[in-house]
Amino acid sequence: MRVEECNTKKTCTGRNNTIQGLRGLACTMVFLSHALGMIPEEIKSGIFFNWQPLHFFYDGKIAVGIFWILSGYYIQKSISVFSIKKYGTYLVKRFSRLYPLYFASLCTGTLFCNMGLEFDIQYFSQWIAKFWNQPVNVKCFVEQMLLRGDFNTINPPVWTMKYEFNMVIFLPIIIGMTAVIFRQTKSLFYIVASIIIGGGYSVTFPIIEITVLPYYFFGVLIFVNEAWIKKYIKGKKQIMICCISIFLMDLNNIFPGALGGSVMEYIAVIGSCLCIVICIHGDFLDKLLRCPVFVRLGDVSYEFYLFHFIVLLVMRSFIPQIDNWVISIIGAFVISCFIAYILYRINVPYIIGRLR
Repeated sequence: MRVEECNTKKTCTGRNNTIQGLRGLACTMVFLSHALGMIPEEIKSGIFFNWQPLHFFYDGKIAVGIFWILSGYYIQKSISVFSIKKYGTYLVKRFSRLYPLYFASLCTGTLFCNMGLEFDIQYFSQWIAKFWNQPVNVKCFVEQMLLRGDFNTINPPVWTMKYEFNMVIFLPIIIGMTAVIFRQTKSLFYIVASIIIGGGYSVTFPIIEITVLPYYFFGVLIFVNEAWIKKYIKGKKQIMICCISIFLMDLNNIFPGALGGSVMEYIAVIGSCLCIVICIHGDFLDKLLRCPVFVRLGDVSYEFYLFHFIVLLVMRSFIPQIDNWVISIIGAFVISCFIAYILYRINVPYIIGRLR
């Protein structure tokens, strides 16, 4: 890589550390949404829990939306010019990165679930107490391997993987077809298609899981319009855009139920896109998100996402003995980070890269 490409924004491997930090922050939000969800409602008190706008800091849905938008952006970036050869290479690379760890999470979740770990139901919320209450049978495990069935049975957060694998397969084809058919109007196509799809969640569609396409399409839009975006994401404008971004993402928490669900979802997506745009082309959030803790967590975000909930479910057997929610949640976070780091180091693409 040329010397001029190795700047403070990117490493010499081309990785954007601010985006990695954003992934790490999103991971933390997902973890907090699940960890705080373990606590019974009667125990939760004080402004942190009762003041609705602060729910933004542990809003797992916003965090998952950020991951999906980023996936759309990087899928477009990795296969911007479609060809059968590039598509095949891309599929092998993505599946070798995603599926082995997904399968490992299923095996781990099944093992611990079938151990029948006991815990004090009264100590936890009704939501967290409903998981792992019956053994995983072969039929259920095979269904999960094929990204089907009830995802709450083994490892609840992996429900998102059904959509991720679906988009890994079909989004490059959609991108290639759009580039050929629409050419100069492809941005308009993605916007119109997102609106139509977003308003028709009840409509079934063969093979392709279209319900999350708006998230991925907005990620594609960011890449397609990068030249235009770079002109406007400069200087003090970033402060205003960042404030608007946070407000839009948090709008449903500030005014819950004020607008329809689909409208609020679109607003949150737009807010997430603005945040991602600043991270990619701006520098306003660099000092915060390039913090080594967030960057390192961003590096292992996929592993962390797949295994943190398993850690929380196993911890149910020990939290009552610790009898301190703060220490228990911090402990679960540290354990999840450690497991994620180990898995990141032994993951298939990493090993292949080390051998080259």
